[in-house]
Amino acid sequence: MKTPSLLNECWSMDFMNHILANSRKLQVFNAVDDCNLEVLTIDIGLSLPKRTVMETLKNLKKEIGLPKFIRCDNSLESISKAFIN
Repeated sequence: MKTPSLLNECWSMDFMNHILANSRKLQVFNAVDDCNLEVLTIDIGLSLPKRTVMETLKNLKKEIGLPKFIRCDNSLESISKAFIN
């Protein structure tokens, strides 16, 4: 993959899941600018529904605008479809 040469040209987004000592599942949503590897957001919760992630993306749009490209794995398909609309 080519590294972007401009800020806000391409972001990478992904979910990470962890199991806590009490067996509860912890979810982490990350968004990173691929040019300088700046972490744009980290959302942590026992549950991160689509509406929560959408609100985070809308806030990023207001603060810094949207990138030309977003890289993500398949777990974000429903969010990306909702964000385009």
